[in-house]
Amino acid sequence: MTSTVWPQEMVDAFKPDFVAPVVGYLSSKDNEQTSGCIFEISGGWAAQTRWQRTGGHGFPHNKPYTPEDVVSKWKQITTFDERARHPTTSGESLEQILENFQNVEVKAKL
Repeated sequence: MTSTVWPQEMVDAFKPDFVAPVVGYLSSKDNEQTSGCIFEISGGWAAQTRWQRTGGHGFPHNKPYTPEDVVSKWKQITTFDERARHPTTSGESLEQILENFQNVEVKAKL
């Protein structure tokens, strides 16, 4: 798809040949320290990246919420402040989601 708009030199730089060496190392027995990490590899560039998540907002999981509810919490959902986290494993990234299962709306008894 890009070969019609990019120069051939750039198209060639994005071939799997420029990704495979990093994948090869990551999946080799010589790699004993890297696990659960995210990497950007493209066009001869290789870098470890990290995932950062805002503190977010947990809506009660037992009640549907609306776009208006999202709008009312948008700042909390999108602000990178002191509540922001840097999950380093898939398990750690699920912690807040799993904790939110305790977030239920209790219906008032009449």
